[in-house]
Amino acid sequence: MKNVLVVEQEPILLAILQKRLEAEGFNTVGCSDGLKAKELIRTFSPNYIISNLLIPFYSGQEILLLAKEQSENIRVIILALLSQEDVRDSLLKLGADAYFYKPFDLEELVNAIFQFEPESNFAD
Repeated sequence: MKNVLVVEQEPILLAILQKRLEAEGFNTVGCSDGLKAKELIRTFSPNYIISNLLIPFYSGQEILLLAKEQSENIRVIILALLSQEDVRDSLLKLGADAYFYKPFDLEELVNAIFQFEPESNFAD
């Protein structure tokens, strides 16, 4: 089972993301700030991180960098209200695997995760 860390300060969105990913067979843990996310990157060993860009204590960019320090294999998806192309482009250059503008299509987000994972290796 693959682990997904969801970092989102909006409680309803956090719950929706976790429920939807769990329905797809992912093991999820959620938190609402970068401090807890930093701890969970070390202890939960996520395969995927979905992080809002603007969160308390550490930004989504800092979470991205912490994740890539932990393992280049962690896939990171950034969620943002910002529709600035330069921000998106810089995060993609830093290693983000996808960048979604809020509001986003939940099915597109789930499909983005599946595109990263070869189906034959999903159940390990």
